[in-house]
Amino acid sequence: MKINEKIRTLRIRSRLTQNQTADFLDVTPSFIAQVENGTAALTADMVNRLSALYCAVSYTHLTLPT
Repeated sequence: MKINEKIRTLRIRSRLTQNQTADFLDVTPSFIAQVENGTAALTADMVNRLSALYCAVSYTHLTLPT
């Protein structure tokens, strides 16, 4: 599973919409969709903020092979 797929899965498991996630990161829902489709990348700060939102998931967890 690629990092973008893991990010989408974590968002869905957290029962959050792309709009809610975008509001939390102060970006557009379109940007979240691009991240989840693998056409845009998150900054390190965004990954850290998402880890708080998605129950302390670390960058290491996102990059581990599945």
